[in-house]
Amino acid sequence: MKKIQVIILSIIFPIITLAEDDFFQTGLKKGEGISNPFKAFVKDAPDSMNFGELVLFAINSIIKIATPILFVSLVFLGFKYIKALGNEKELDEVKKWTKWFFVGAIIILGANPIFYFISDTVKQLSI
Repeated sequence: MKKIQVIILSIIFPIITLAEDDFFQTGLKKGEGISNPFKAFVKDAPDSMNFGELVLFAINSIIKIATPILFVSLVFLGFKYIKALGNEKELDEVKKWTKWFFVGAIIILGANPIFYFISDTVKQLSI
C-alpha cells in the first residue's frame, strides 16, 4: 500500500507544481505551446500544445493502444479460468491475475477522468 501511495504522489506532485493560470502552461507566452513529441508518430497530432493538452493526448493514445490489449487479456483470463477448474491452486492464481487485471483496467480506462479531476482541482487551487 505504501508503494502505491509513493507512485501516485510521484505522478501527481509534478503536475501540481507545474500548474499555472493557463491550464498547466509552463512559462510560455500566451498562445505558445510545447513542441509536440508525438508529431513524428501521429499524423493528426497538433504542432504545439500546452502541458495539459500534451498529457491528455498521451493518455488518449495509451488508452487506444491498451483497450485491445485489455480485451485479449480478458479472453486469456477466461481460458485460464476454464482450464483451472478443479485445481484449487491454479484457480487461486487465476483469481489473483483477475484482480490485478481489473485494477489495471480501472487505472487505464479511468485515466481520463482522473486527469480531469486533478486538472480541475489544480485550477481551483491556483486561483
